[in-house]
Amino acid sequence: MAVYERGGAIASARGRAERCLVVGAGVLRGFRVGALKGVLAHEFGHFKNEDTAGGASSLSVRRSMLQMLVSLIQGGAAAWYNTAWFFATKYHQVFLRISQGASRLKEVLDDRWAITAYGSKPFVAGFEHVIRRSIEHDAYVQRTVEEVTSKNYALANLFTYVPETPPDAGECDKAVREALEREADEYDSHPPPKKRIELARALHVEHTSEPGDDRDAWELLDDRDGLEARLTDRVCDAVAENHAVVLRRAAKQHSQRLRAAFLRVFATGRASRHASVTSSRKSSSSTRARSTAM
Repeated sequence: MAVYERGGAIASARGRAERCLVVGAGVLRGFRVGALKGVLAHEFGHFKNEDTAGGASSLSVRRSMLQMLVSLIQGGAAAWYNTAWFFATKYHQVFLRISQGASRLKEVLDDRWAITAYGSKPFVAGFEHVIRRSIEHDAYVQRTVEEVTSKNYALANLFTYVPETPPDAGECDKAVREALEREADEYDSHPPPKKRIELARALHVEHTSEPGDDRDAWELLDDRDGLEARLTDRVCDAVAENHAVVLRRAAKQHSQRLRAAFLRVFATGRASRHASVTSSRKSSSSTRARSTAM
């Protein structure tokens, strides 16, 4: 899950930028509404603290710095004795440390918003669920794409497809443990998960469950099948664009079969009508010939 602003620097400065919340469909599987509230509260904390306002500017600076470094490398100027190279690399390192440090601080403050609003347990449950489902979903998508491409299967729904050889559950569990226990890095944009969980538990904010907290998160959205179908199309398009691999879509294939069947029926009908008309014409000609002979 993530938040960002779009609309440009001028719109952001005037407070008119559009704030967007991104929810990954892959994490919604098995997500309970109560835990989802804790995670969404963190994301809305970004809006409350206006964290998204400077995100685009920071990314723009980083992009410009990287372009400069790439240009220096391509021009053969990436040498320790080159003043421009020395300045660019050191400036980039300092900028990353400061900007990423500020980003980590924002994440901690937004965690506090979420924990205060919905309690420590829902936040921890939702946070751990997002980490686990992100890893499991990535593994299943990878295995699914490999299988349907190698065996030329038609893919109807990426989110409900069950690979013949599913990802190893033990490997997924190991990846989840590593993600939850990894140490901090000075260039991380977020604090390590274990530190965030420790903070949530240390705050020990109690929260009374509300009616509907045990519901599946998908119940909050309409037309799940339609959403998953459109997202499957997006993934197929992305795979084709980035990897030049075309994934066959079952729905499209079914539509093509229906169209072909319709064309066959239509052609058969036309042929039958043509035969009937030809037969009628022959009968009429024969009748006229007999009448003339008489």
